[in-house]
Amino acid sequence: MMGRSHSLSGSVAFLAVLPYLPHASAPEVVVATVCAAGAGILPDLDHQSGTASRSFGPISHAMCVAIATVSGGHRHATHSLLGIVVFTGIAWEASSNLWALGALLWICLGFAVRSLHHRKHPKDHLIGLANAVACAGVAYLLALHVSTHHPERVLVTLAVAIGVTAHIAGDMCTEHGVPLAWPDMRRFRVATIDTDSRVERHGVVPLLLIAFVCLVGARSGLLDFHSLTHHIAWR
Repeated sequence: MMGRSHSLSGSVAFLAVLPYLPHASAPEVVVATVCAAGAGILPDLDHQSGTASRSFGPISHAMCVAIATVSGGHRHATHSLLGIVVFTGIAWEASSNLWALGALLWICLGFAVRSLHHRKHPKDHLIGLANAVACAGVAYLLALHVSTHHPERVLVTLAVAIGVTAHIAGDMCTEHGVPLAWPDMRRFRVATIDTDSRVERHGVVPLLLIAFVCLVGARSGLLDFHSLTHHIAWR
């Protein structure tokens, strides 16, 4: 699936389960949603030409080359149950320190922003570096608004776990599937949607966008679904 689909699915999945997670303030929810959106792309750190690789220009490309080498290549270790555990563990440790949390937010925010325009550009390196600088400042400001006490740490960690899981679930709907039980390379899939196909561009992405807007409205109190349903029923 495209980076845009992965980022949207991560944030949608997180917002959908938010009522069942530890209570948090509005800034903490924003931070966690950013983490979920960016974590929706984290497994593709093994992809040397994907959204993750282009997010910060040569910086993120070098990261992806290194991770692809260690993990076995695209859709290997990072797209497995072990990958979910590793990414979740990193998030848990990172969210215990202001600077580490800032770094995590920097990566997640940068990936989420870059996913908005997934097409390659002749000046991708320069765009990526500009994205890296801009997101570093925003990530630091967001990190300052979130303490590192236990409830917030749990929320950020769960957001990353949900985003990564949403990514892997999405790739299970594509033609190549994922090796859930890696290092066993048997592929698991539940559908065969071609990446960047019309089905994804004109079906999956719009539906995810609608779900995201509705969930943001519901979580912010802008939409009262109970009253809306009652009103429709009596018309």
